[in-house]
Amino acid sequence: MLACLLGAALTLLARASDEGLPILRAFSPTDYQNIYQMFSGVQSPDGIVNFGGYAGVVRFDGNAWTSITVDGSAIRGLTIGPDGLVYVAGDDFFGRLEAAATGALQYRSLLTELEGQPVKVPGTRTLASSAEGVFAGTALGVLQRLPDGTLKRYPLSTSGRNRVFRLGDKIINYSVAEGLHSFANGQWTPLSSAAPLKVEGLHFLAEPLVQGDIAFFGMTGSGLYRITAQGEAIPLVTAADEALKGRQFLSACVRRDGSIMIGTTDAGAFWISSDRQRFRHFPPSTVLPSPTISSMFEDREGGIWMTTYNGIVRLDPDTPATVFDQRNGLGTGVIGTMVRHEGQLFMVYNSTLIRLTPSEKPGAPARFVRDDRLPSNFPVSGAISHPSGLVLTTLRGISLLRGDK
Repeated sequence: MLACLLGAALTLLARASDEGLPILRAFSPTDYQNIYQMFSGVQSPDGIVNFGGYAGVVRFDGNAWTSITVDGSAIRGLTIGPDGLVYVAGDDFFGRLEAAATGALQYRSLLTELEGQPVKVPGTRTLASSAEGVFAGTALGVLQRLPDGTLKRYPLSTSGRNRVFRLGDKIINYSVAEGLHSFANGQWTPLSSAAPLKVEGLHFLAEPLVQGDIAFFGMTGSGLYRITAQGEAIPLVTAADEALKGRQFLSACVRRDGSIMIGTTDAGAFWISSDRQRFRHFPPSTVLPSPTISSMFEDREGGIWMTTYNGIVRLDPDTPATVFDQRNGLGTGVIGTMVRHEGQLFMVYNSTLIRLTPSEKPGAPARFVRDDRLPSNFPVSGAISHPSGLVLTTLRGISLLRGDK
């Protein structure tokens, strides 16, 4: 029996401390026909997921990948406009995907003259949209494309990069020089210039976690914060604080159930429960194909799509099923017996007694290890739980395992 089938079977017996590796689906450049390093992602109203790579958008409908060429370099920003179309941006390019006469999607640049000068969008890293249009954060301010096609530029900060975000029904801009501003009816209103916002290191701004707050954000070097309605930055305390200490944040997603996903540049991704009391770590060594998670979003089914510097991944954090394979103690082999004894799961695997052991590291998956109470050359064919101990059937007869012997 293969270990991948074993993972599904074990979930019938699993408890919280017995969680294995998450179920995920990984896609490589061979699948989507673009570069390894992907930068952005968004789901369009038709359910198709879209990802920005280099000079192209790749789209996945759940069955097949398609690619659309874009006149530009790295696609840093993707968003869905008020017209339901996919908008695309990067260094000095800005446009959207439109249907050609054949019905196939193609890229069309939306840069036209603004105040008699060619429009430039240098340093673009983010796009966001609302009923008031599509916004691009650039190094020369914020560019707005109104629903009627008019382009406007708002200087805001011209001494550093502007980054725009959609939080709820609000468009928020962040820059180190100016802090946070919100947009409404053609006007930008200051929200916060709290001290943590005035230094380099903010890598994501996300939906507020506390009712009445403005947002929450991650600051590399100092951790997670919430921004109150008064504009104060207050540290956000979670069970993952120790694991996140010193991490370089890059992306985040507040899920519909209130839990958080956080992507880093150096340690993969983290999930934090809605009550902030539990967390899981999805490291690059055993789960993800890269330590760098450049963007993430939740799809309509609750799955989390992540763009990494080594492909694209879809993770299902809610399924009760988890996987045990060669990464956490199993490989391809023969399963004889599975039994829970005194709260611990035991298995006879390739004639060896192994047991499921929770990780000593918080947030990490459990793994199977050989039961070292038996000699390595002690073949076992079956196991039964009994009040007096774990009863083993062997080539030498029946043995009773209890305590440390």
